[in-house]
Amino acid sequence: MTQVTVVKNSIMVLGHSGSGEPGHDLACCAVSTLTQTLAAVSDEILNGEIDYTLRPGYAYFRWDGQLSETAQALVTAFLIGISGVAAAYPDYVCQAVET
Repeated sequence: MTQVTVVKNSIMVLGHSGSGEPGHDLACCAVSTLTQTLAAVSDEILNGEIDYTLRPGYAYFRWDGQLSETAQALVTAFLIGISGVAAAYPDYVCQAVET
């Protein structure tokens, strides 16, 4: 199962969904696409405002203080996308928001 955990100033994506064979796992593909996109926009649009670490089965995004309006919109879009994937594949993707 892929777990997406949101804590103040950070997002962690951990694990593999296991919903299908490698290369045919739609849940994993969706989460990976959203995760890679957030990393790419951090570099290309946000000039590194969001720092991140990516490894197979692991992503960690973090930022200091208040995000810019653009960064907040992109993080919100990521979280909306993850919520949709979790709703479509509840046995394979879960999202937790901790305060």
